[in-house]
Amino acid sequence: MKAVAQYPDAWTIGSVTRALRGTSVSLYANCAAAAVALDRFTTFRRHFAAAGYPVTAGRTLVVTRLRLWSNTAATLLRLGYGTTDVGGDAAAAPAGALYVDADFGLNRRLPFVVVTANVPTEYDVYWEIPAGGYCFLNPANVGAVVLAELAAVEV
Repeated sequence: MKAVAQYPDAWTIGSVTRALRGTSVSLYANCAAAAVALDRFTTFRRHFAAAGYPVTAGRTLVVTRLRLWSNTAATLLRLGYGTTDVGGDAAAAPAGALYVDADFGLNRRLPFVVVTANVPTEYDVYWEIPAGGYCFLNPANVGAVVLAELAAVEV
């Protein structure tokens, strides 16, 4: 078997090409304060980590799967990334927040929905989050507790 360095082919995922394959990353968010008020923000973090996960300098986080669970049917969700870690259930969005697949003008589109309470929902997605970015979750329903997982590769 040849060593990885002996393979001349580059590895490409989306618009990113590297000589070596990326690192698999699973990130989690738990937003419980939506039960109290709208517009709460939770930064995704590694399992059991105390702080949000920033994309490593010089790399890109390519998110390929989103898994969601909520205790409330028809839970609408916004996802995005910013340049700061807001922790869990924050009242303000991260600095420089950019929403993924959503238009937040007067015509709000909320493309992620947990249709049935207590039944996991899964989306195949493709997002590129730049170095230094922190992914976040923002439920749009009062009364909803939301658990989320992002499956990604950092390249």
